[in-house]
Amino acid sequence: MEDQGTAPYLEASANVGDLSAELALATGLRDPKTTVPIGACVLLRAKGARLELVVSDLERMLVTSCSADVIAEGSAAVPITSMHEYVRLLDASRDVRLVGRAGDLLNISCDASKTRLQGQSPWSFPEVRQMPEKVTATLAARDLARAIRQTLISVSKERGAQVYGHGLLQISSDGIEVATTDSHRLSVYKQRLDGVQLTGETRCLIQRKGLVNLDKMLSAIAGEDTGDERVEIAVEKNLAYFRAGPRTLSTRLSVAKFPDYQRVLPDKVGIVREFSSAELRATLNRVAKFSPSQSGAVAFLLEDGELRLTARDAMAGIGRETLPVDHDSSSFNVGFNARYILDFLDVCESDTVTVNLRDPKLPAEFRVERGRGDRLLRYVVMPIRA
Repeated sequence: MEDQGTAPYLEASANVGDLSAELALATGLRDPKTTVPIGACVLLRAKGARLELVVSDLERMLVTSCSADVIAEGSAAVPITSMHEYVRLLDASRDVRLVGRAGDLLNISCDASKTRLQGQSPWSFPEVRQMPEKVTATLAARDLARAIRQTLISVSKERGAQVYGHGLLQISSDGIEVATTDSHRLSVYKQRLDGVQLTGETRCLIQRKGLVNLDKMLSAIAGEDTGDERVEIAVEKNLAYFRAGPRTLSTRLSVAKFPDYQRVLPDKVGIVREFSSAELRATLNRVAKFSPSQSGAVAFLLEDGELRLTARDAMAGIGRETLPVDHDSSSFNVGFNARYILDFLDVCESDTVTVNLRDPKLPAEFRVERGRGDRLLRYVVMPIRA
């Protein structure tokens, strides 16, 4: 009989590339500022023919896995950053052997490479959340990924932003809708869905970190996409669950009240112009080099059949460029934070963008529509002095 101090409580082998990919995804959920040792760890659970990885910051939890040759079922909890940084340096085509032993040690070996990680007791890890049996919605992973990617730009990154640091996700028979705002801009994405399965309506307010983690998980699925990958959604009490393939992300929901964003969306048409997204992006990028660092202000002057962009900085100088528009007598002069417009142009996924200008004191709307409202992205930006 082996001594208790050396008896394995986990033994498994997995492909380095597969394990590294799941560790990379799980690392994004770790809170680098955590003071709780177990919060910096990944829980490894070998069972069946899978190696399961669980990481949590208490608000969010990701459960993922990769195929493995499991010799001894068991658990281990080790620092995820150390493990990921080591495993990703190994030959991705080889297999890595993991042996966890009493004393919270994990031995990692791959051919001649061997190391040992000191971990924590796996029993001190938070309880692993299970996906509820009742799934409220099932839809194409790429549709939810697109909705998040095109609206994430308007979620505030500031700590203590309260409701402005969240995104509102709604799924019903009408389709999917995601709305975000940081009080300076508003993004609203709507899409009619084909093949969606519903057992009820989904409405949840998700913190920015949860949206970022979900975006990364869905992006990983998109990288493996064959066109029919699905994501299942369930809401239970104050948690939302998203399951796609072998990965399940759960995130705690906010009880804050999201602003009545419908009142901000323009209901009247002013001066409407259509621009090439690539041309507007390139022109604005050059002019923005001369905008003040704090405000990022660029003046938009519509006059004499041209859109003139101007930025001034006391130290850098002046940037001026023009874009042709339809020849008419319309004129308009307004200023925007250039970074806000560029953020939109980076994610809108369209060759053209429609701009609706109503009044220099009122928000302007940048809009992309596919089909007859099948997919609609509305981006509302507050004007500033330029």
